Amino acid sequence: MIKLLRDELEDSIAQIDAGNTNLTDEQMINLIEHLAFINKGVKRISKAYACEHILHINTNKFNYLKAKGIIPEGRHELGFKEESWRIADFDKALKYLSEHK
Repeated sequence: MIKLLRDELEDSIAQIDAGNTNLTDEQMINLIEHLAFINKGVKRISKAYACEHILHINTNKFNYLKAKGIIPEGRHELGFKEESWRIADFDKALKYLSEHK
């Protein structure tokens, strides 16, 4: 299984280096996040980061979506005061925002 994964990744790198990819920026970001997850584990996202870089909304709208249950409650981690989320926690919110423009 590892050899299959390695071969697929090597082929993908060769295609990228040759310019033979038609991935959108959003698809590339998603792919990078998945690869980072494999290598580094789950990246925690702050409310401020989510508002600015993922959802493109202000904190009032974030709080509204959280109150409606569209954004789940954040998690508290030992040693951190703020709540944090995983990127996947914002899938429902991204869908909601795209439908309610």
